Amino acid sequence: RRADLMFFNSRHMRDLYQRNNDGALPATARIAYQGIQEATFAAARTLESLIERRACSIVSVSTMARWKGAETVVRAVALLRQRGIPATYRLVGSWPDREYE
Repeated sequence: RRADLMFFNSRHMRDLYQRNNDGALPATARIAYQGIQEATFAAARTLESLIERRACSIVSVSTMARWKGAETVVRAVALLRQRGIPATYRLVGSWPDREYE
């Protein structure tokens, strides 16, 4: 509350902080979106031929939190599979909330 400046990596994170801080934000709150440098894309292109491609495959790379809605994707994959589409969903990341896991 007494910070002169605080950066958040998304509007969602700023709003979450504000909700959990009784509606208060620092005097100056800024959002700094992260970007990917062109060198990262170039490095990925050099590895592209080594990566196995799987049709109908979804991968989430993140810390799994309730507000990210992984269960929505799980339900969507279930619907696809009911329609004969061999969809898969792989979650890569930690589960800090064991009850949600």
